[in-house]
Amino acid sequence: MAEERGKNLYDVLGLGGNTGCSADELKRAYRKTALRTHPDKKHEEDASPGEEGRGGPQGQQNEAFLEVQRAWAILSDPEERYRYDEELLRGGAGDELEDVVPDKVVTLSEMSHDRGQGSYGFECRCGDTFLIFENEKPETGTSVLLPCCSCSLVLCVNNE
Repeated sequence: MAEERGKNLYDVLGLGGNTGCSADELKRAYRKTALRTHPDKKHEEDASPGEEGRGGPQGQQNEAFLEVQRAWAILSDPEERYRYDEELLRGGAGDELEDVVPDKVVTLSEMSHDRGQGSYGFECRCGDTFLIFENEKPETGTSVLLPCCSCSLVLCVNNE
């Protein structure tokens, strides 16, 4: 998958790791990148003799296009995108977390606590909820990044 090559899926689509992009921005980036990497899209004027179009040999062009298709398959599906974003936020992507900028910072005490569910929640501007469970809450003096359950916004929760 794309992450194995050191790029996250947003980078593959040319979004520079922007997890906060809208569905329309995502679609525009996909279309632009798909056109640029499509194996049938040959740029004869850019090709040197013996070269099969822009981007080098046809095999590299095919691989780049397939990588774009895999990124789109995940990021265009809201549930898959949520899971992917959550993996990025929870540490599945290594140093990429340093690039994540939260949309809002709150303290754990500002979140509503549901003792019955053992969770804390905070309403997102999209109308859904940022959710964290008791066993996931940050230790005192630390913070954690949470993705919204529906959109791509990120909340930073500080436990003072």
